[in-house]
Amino acid sequence: MPDRPKSLRALVRPALSGLLRSVLAGLLVLLLASRGYALEQVDAELSLYVLGAFPRDNDVVLNGVSQVGTTVSGGVGAGFKAGFYPKVLGGFVGLEYEVYGHGGEITFPLATGGGSLHQASTDLTVINSMVNLLVRYPWAVFTFYGGVGVGHSSGILSGTDIPGRQDQGLETAPAFGYQFLGGLQANVSERVFVFAEYKYFSSNYHWQELSLDYRANYVLSGLGMRF
Repeated sequence: MPDRPKSLRALVRPALSGLLRSVLAGLLVLLLASRGYALEQVDAELSLYVLGAFPRDNDVVLNGVSQVGTTVSGGVGAGFKAGFYPKVLGGFVGLEYEVYGHGGEITFPLATGGGSLHQASTDLTVINSMVNLLVRYPWAVFTFYGGVGVGHSSGILSGTDIPGRQDQGLETAPAFGYQFLGGLQANVSERVFVFAEYKYFSSNYHWQELSLDYRANYVLSGLGMRF
């Protein structure tokens, strides 16, 4: 008898488990880093944002063979950040924890029987939880900042149509990810600010019989508050 398809809970559980571990790890990093500092000794920020994802068209590898002509499309998404800057460091260096996600699609031409080509495709959802080390420079109304981040990434496939592969209804590939980022904040008031940011993200996903070196540029904008 053929194997029964995995339940939705069994397929989603690895992504949620990895994300939960990353959230807890990120919060633990922030907690440990802020230990010994009273609230008045730390500049804390919380912000929400929307983003646009622009992935690079790297070829996917199917059963060990690179599929030339792969297109990796992005989409819109959203995220949130929580960060702090210890005043003992002059408020110039800080840590930030963020979670963000977005949709997308992978398509590539695949040769089938009889020499014909089939446009293989799958929807791709990316969810990242990252811890960033930031350096900033407040200047009048504006604050410039930049940094690097590492963390957990989940590449989730759904609606997959790839002939010759045992497609699953939903499949998750947990992976390590890193990013570089830079942005600009503009003060609306003493506590409220708006910001725009660019980031470059990298991760490598390995699903069943399919893998992708995922590289993406992100442009995002949002609203934040200082405490």
